[in-house]
Amino acid sequence: APVPSTATSGTFPWYASQVVPGCESDRVPARVTVTPMPSFNIGATRHDICQNDTVSLYYNGTPAGMYSWGLPHDALLEAGSPSSENIVLKFTTTGARYIYLNVKDPTGMCSAADTLTINIVPTPSAQMFTPG
Repeated sequence: APVPSTATSGTFPWYASQVVPGCESDRVPARVTVTPMPSFNIGATRHDICQNDTVSLYYNGTPAGMYSWGLPHDALLEAGSPSSENIVLKFTTTGARYIYLNVKDPTGMCSAADTLTINIVPTPSAQMFTPG
């Protein structure tokens, strides 16, 4: 059976019928709506931060309807929520952390995802010394 193209978004006329050996029913009109997938990336104020600093992360793309952030277990959410468009995170431990964002279009039918790496480095420590 033919399948409507999904190359272009919009609402298009389509026709359906049933075929049994040697006979096809009348065609019935149907409307097919093609919704574009969200196109985006995760934006960040920085990709490398010091331990105990914060980083702002944000959705950067076409209008979306629903956001779902996947955060590392040691991420402290300083602002926003796991379903916000923008969040602020803090990390108290060092190393690479992977942040995931799943986004659904306004209809909730199409989704896309992106992943971002944030590197947390130890906070430098100042040392006092007396010139001698």
